[in-house]
Amino acid sequence: LWELEASDPRNLTAENETVCFIRGRPKRGEPSEAFAVDLRTGKVKWQVSHFPWMNKVYRIVMHGDHVAFEVSSLNDHDAGNGIHVLSAETGKLSWEKDFAPGMNHARQARAMFSGENMWILHGGKENTETKEGTTRSVTQVSSLDPKTGKVLKTLPAGLAHCFPPVATPRYVFAGVLD
Repeated sequence: LWELEASDPRNLTAENETVCFIRGRPKRGEPSEAFAVDLRTGKVKWQVSHFPWMNKVYRIVMHGDHVAFEVSSLNDHDAGNGIHVLSAETGKLSWEKDFAPGMNHARQARAMFSGENMWILHGGKENTETKEGTTRSVTQVSSLDPKTGKVLKTLPAGLAHCFPPVATPRYVFAGVLD
């Protein structure tokens, strides 16, 4: 067994013998740092704190060689939502994408892995800084290559109102599930 001291550890996720998490208390002047640790030995593979979005991460998802850091506004606006994908082995930034999550309220930029690809729900209200400038685009789900962020396929989706989308091995659910 091993241990690693961490103040305010959060967003823990694991895959392929690697554990990733964030530690640090920005409200107390501590920087937020992301770590990747070897599951068996506890040896730190990498740690990063230089990304300007690190304090805003809401959730982390790992899949294969990728760690997706989700930054979500959790409000009604499109600005401030995006996904930042790092290499699980090196901690180097692979790609990042800012987008308007396809929901009206409590907007969350979700990275959903199904098979070998990542899926995102996007569209709906955009340019929401002012009521007069707000526009609407078609709500869609898109499959992205996790290595590059390149869009592989886009399909129509229902507006998720204020519920985040969910992916299973066969389906991507978006909309109000009640």
